[in-house]
Amino acid sequence: MFAFGPNSRRARALVLVAGVAMLFSASSPTALAIDGPVAGVTVTVDGQTNASGRDVLIDPTTGVRTVLTFAAGQWQGAYVNQGSTHYGRPWAALYGSQSDFPSGTLFFSLTAKPKSSVTLTLTGVGDETGVKDRIKVSINGKAVFTGPAWFKNWDGNGSDANAPWTTVDLVIPSTFFLSGDNTITVANLKAGNNYGSPPYVLLGAARLNLPGSGATVG
Repeated sequence: MFAFGPNSRRARALVLVAGVAMLFSASSPTALAIDGPVAGVTVTVDGQTNASGRDVLIDPTTGVRTVLTFAAGQWQGAYVNQGSTHYGRPWAALYGSQSDFPSGTLFFSLTAKPKSSVTLTLTGVGDETGVKDRIKVSINGKAVFTGPAWFKNWDGNGSDANAPWTTVDLVIPSTFFLSGDNTITVANLKAGNNYGSPPYVLLGAARLNLPGSGATVG
């Protein structure tokens, strides 16, 4: 064992490290649960077309755009019924947060980080209770939106083939994306250990508009 005097270099270094640790510990902010998108993320509900009816997911002025399209059956972890004809289109269900199917994840790979903001297009519908479940959308494990789902609710009357599917565009800063493997996860935060009944959120196909990066579906 070695003894260090109060004026030794080792002693002064230890005091400095301890002081810095106390400073960061004392100044660490408390996380707050705030509904809505995080800073830099915008959300547009049913806003895909301009006045002429043309899709507004247009290439940036410069650079290359890669568009990835994901089928409903690619939401891994969600309940997917590939052969279903209910709700008018293929779907994947996110049941309550304590259920076996509380979230769905899409996997993809990028050759480089995107050159500018990325547009994620989601389609979905809420259950027949009329209550909008709270959801969380995450990119590579980092939340970009937390709050009530934007999707219209099916009213439970008549044929579910007329379910009111809603399209939502999220414009997300490129800093959330990585060169290499990436994930997009949508989770239902509504409490419930259910299956085949509310609460649930249904997801359909999704699209990712990536400027300046080659990409493949994982």
